[in-house]
Amino acid sequence: MKKLIVIAILLAAMIAFEYFVVNVGAYALNEMTRYQIKDLVMLVSIAFVAMDVGALYIFTQKYPDFGAGYLLVGWFLAFTIRAGLVWQGLAIAFAVTHPEWLTIAPVALALAVWLLNIVLVYFAGRVFQMSMR
Repeated sequence: MKKLIVIAILLAAMIAFEYFVVNVGAYALNEMTRYQIKDLVMLVSIAFVAMDVGALYIFTQKYPDFGAGYLLVGWFLAFTIRAGLVWQGLAIAFAVTHPEWLTIAPVALALAVWLLNIVLVYFAGRVFQMSMR
């Protein structure tokens, strides 16, 4: 029962995190292009979530195969790009609402999002690996 509660909390945190990052990324892409490109934003969001699931799968394996390193490097690079989109969206939002925060706040929040994604996916993989025993 305790494992199920931990898994439910972790899944809720991952869903909330993905929702935040997808919406900030959509805002950044829409502001950069000045067009409503919802199809592209949805495609990019699905690709990033699929990369997270792939990394989660690798973290659940006891002995990952040879190609797992390539997937982890791709996941790491993709989420670095995604953190850049978060930075862009927050910089645009802060430029309008709080221009005095423009120097450090978007960078700090983008780094926090980047680190939080790594930590969430890694610990989710470990929790799922322990629950499979």
